[in-house]
Amino acid sequence: MSMFASPTFANMSALNVGIMALGIVPETFSVSAAVPKKDFAGITNIGYYFFIAPYGERPTVNSGTTITIPAGVVFKSSPGFLGVLVNGGIVIQGTPSQKVVFTDVADDTYGNPGDANGDGSASSPSIDVSNKGWIEMSDVSDDSVSSITNAVFRYHEYGIDLLQASPKIRRCVFDKTNWGVRLNGVSQPTLDSCTFNNLTYAPIRTSIVSYPRSSDGNTISGSTYRAIGILEETLVQDWTLVKRNFASINNIPYLFGDYSVGTGAILTVSPGIVMKFFYGKRLTVRKGLIAEGGSTRDSLIVFTDSKDDYYGGDMNADSTLSKPNPMGYDDGDWLGILFEGESLDPFCRLKHCVVRYAGSGYGWDAQYAGIVTNNASPSIMQSLIADNRRGVIANGASNPVINQCDIVDNVEYGIQNANLSFNIDARWNWWGSNTGPTHSGNPGGTGQIVSDSVNYGGFLGTGALNPMMGDVSLNGAIQAFDASMILRWIVDPVGNPLNPIQQRVADVSGLGGITSYDASLILQFVVGKINVFPAKYNSLNPSEQVLSKNAIFASVGLSDGSVEHGKQVTVTLSAAGLKDVYSADIEVSFDQNNLKPVSVKAVGIAASASMSEYSGNGVVHIVLASAELLGSEGALAEVTFEALDDIHGEVKSPVSISKLQFNEGGMKSEVAQSFVTIKGKPVKFSLDQNYPNPFNPSTTISYQVPENGQRVKVEIFNVTGQRIRELVNTTQDAGEYRVMWDGMNDGGLKVGSGLYFCRMASGSFVSVKKMLLVK
Repeated sequence: MSMFASPTFANMSALNVGIMALGIVPETFSVSAAVPKKDFAGITNIGYYFFIAPYGERPTVNSGTTITIPAGVVFKSSPGFLGVLVNGGIVIQGTPSQKVVFTDVADDTYGNPGDANGDGSASSPSIDVSNKGWIEMSDVSDDSVSSITNAVFRYHEYGIDLLQASPKIRRCVFDKTNWGVRLNGVSQPTLDSCTFNNLTYAPIRTSIVSYPRSSDGNTISGSTYRAIGILEETLVQDWTLVKRNFASINNIPYLFGDYSVGTGAILTVSPGIVMKFFYGKRLTVRKGLIAEGGSTRDSLIVFTDSKDDYYGGDMNADSTLSKPNPMGYDDGDWLGILFEGESLDPFCRLKHCVVRYAGSGYGWDAQYAGIVTNNASPSIMQSLIADNRRGVIANGASNPVINQCDIVDNVEYGIQNANLSFNIDARWNWWGSNTGPTHSGNPGGTGQIVSDSVNYGGFLGTGALNPMMGDVSLNGAIQAFDASMILRWIVDPVGNPLNPIQQRVADVSGLGGITSYDASLILQFVVGKINVFPAKYNSLNPSEQVLSKNAIFASVGLSDGSVEHGKQVTVTLSAAGLKDVYSADIEVSFDQNNLKPVSVKAVGIAASASMSEYSGNGVVHIVLASAELLGSEGALAEVTFEALDDIHGEVKSPVSISKLQFNEGGMKSEVAQSFVTIKGKPVKFSLDQNYPNPFNPSTTISYQVPENGQRVKVEIFNVTGQRIRELVNTTQDAGEYRVMWDGMNDGGLKVGSGLYFCRMASGSFVSVKKMLLVK
């Protein structure tokens, strides 16, 4: 039928129908109207089914036309459906209890009936990548009227696809799609209070020049990537990539596929940004890339693989400390930064950058590296180039300048001058060994391999047996990176090992053992706050000890929290009474049968501190170090947990501090245990007594469902046993539900006063309650 046809259905029955829904012809809507709810063959508000047209036709809202979709309407379709194209306006008016749903015909969770294709559990929906958005808003759509509220989008490539369109999208659920919303061209939608659950990738995938005008109150859960996806495109205008906060994640990472900076554009990357790349993808520069960060860990600019959890956290949400393999066939990585010959050297500058895990076994092509130059000569300064297949490959007439960098742990070459056209300036670098790089011109050099025509003179590091105190990287210089290495080692010594020499020079306090306070002292040295480490001073002045292990007295506590199963809650660690504190080492214990850590963030009096964290075996280990004193009282850190979904009833899950140390002193304080109250799934099926009872003219019926995917019926019967109203007949997930009976029968007529029975049934469960209607 046409969407707005108006047949009259009476005395209909339907059996053995392939798809129990009203099929909708793909056509163009040229008159503004509201989608009607229809009842058919005893099914209230029967779902709609979009046909797959043979020539690619699809439902289209014409320019100048506005289509309104009321609460509770459910649309389904089979794989291959191209979505609804909006050239005019669309208004979706879902409510929290009656959302408008767009999903696959095999999805039994939504609709009347839920099992629209009538096969029970024989089929299950999957994402069809040939589909794009359930709703595609074109560049001529009417932003002024278009709003999408309380809608659910499932099993498409995108929930909503915007082509230079900026509608209002509020309180929507994007569940089991590849991406939530795609922003093509210059799209600036309002995207507020939406939930992105169990997506294959990230909540949004946007042109680099687009971003929502508002993105307040959004949440990310389940397998959804904690990132902003960037479309594969060519940048054609100068642009500055800035830090973004999304879904309570400060400085959320960017996730790239193949990306090109065109011949007419310069991409400038702000300090502190983390850019991650999919397997087999790369960043190509044809005019300019200016990525100049700072020396502190939070101001480094990072280019790395999507599986790298150290920078930007567990972006791919696999709850494990994943680490790419730059030589693996099956676990390959991104392909690095490529500077092409048409790029302009003055606009190609990397400083205080990290380039990691590039140049995978993808094709085993020698041209894959952290940085590749094709007849291009960028400058690369004070950066870390590590864990790539090759660090830098210079092809053709390339003559890059690479100074004061750490070039370490690359599988093959540190720098490879492929064509030997110039003698590359690679002086004053650290090559992973104080003996310098491996090259025939440097007998005894055991560091990274370099090719001929690479000037590695003045390499850093003189004497591995006697490095400078604080030089944890052994590169001949004391930098903020040395403090970062200490923090990484404290929380994960297996994944971030320090050899005995590194451990010796890391203990700059001289008190034995490596702590977060050692990292703080290094940061203080870097900024010039101190000019000698306590360990060095004490060795020269044994009668004057500048540091002792004094206990610090403080009051420390954790906030309580409450959360529903499957949702996230943040617990805040706060302190009071701190004095002369530069660092902290904290372990927060939790019940991993109830909670899963999602993220950790330094806040409040520790917001500017360097931080590292690691989670495992029911403990979140957090270390903080600052070059400046922490404040005397306030919040230190926030730990966000996700309550596990398979919890029943109400559970008070304890969260406590199992280790706490400020500076290097023993901790003396009162530490209160906190609790996260988890509202789990109902323990069992139950039907509550209606309220009010007696009632007139309406009453509310509450009931509970203990597990997902349960077929539930709620019906009203009179005293003769005749069913007079079906209130619910659908598949529902675990939860508490309310439904109102307005005293009418299935025909829409008011029933008389008297005694009625509410019957709830699901599987073997049946419960009946008496209700009295009084007029």
